[in-house]
Amino acid sequence: MCCEIFHAVRRKKGRYWDVLTCFKHTLSVAEEREEQPMSDCLFCKIIAGEIPSSKVYEDELCYAFYDINPQAPTHFLVVPKAHIQSVSAVTEENAPVVGHIFAVIAKLAEELGFAGPGYRVVSNIGEAGQQSVPHLHFHVLAGRDMTWPPG
Repeated sequence: MCCEIFHAVRRKKGRYWDVLTCFKHTLSVAEEREEQPMSDCLFCKIIAGEIPSSKVYEDELCYAFYDINPQAPTHFLVVPKAHIQSVSAVTEENAPVVGHIFAVIAKLAEELGFAGPGYRVVSNIGEAGQQSVPHLHFHVLAGRDMTWPPG
């Protein structure tokens, strides 16, 4: 089953899976070390500077960078620096970083000039939600009309 998930996501998401091995195996490691930097996590490597990215914003709690496969004229991701697997792993203890991320998104929307026209914030959770990297992240999309329903 794991290899089927890997190949399906690899075809759909391309370069993300060049670094990761298998969603299900990576997921089980993430559950054991939920908020620790992971040596095999793509986003942890981007945050650490081991993999290049086009940085939008950085502070002590989060990092924002442009998506390598943009789905809108403006498309970037905002990730916590602490390794949190997904929205499903948000707890009372780590929830303040999520609130901080949303404040950063609002600030960037103003600074980048798309707060007025509007934008979309998306987080995919788990394999059925098409989460391609098991590290909490929020896609910020702007610059075009968003369709509904999504997906």
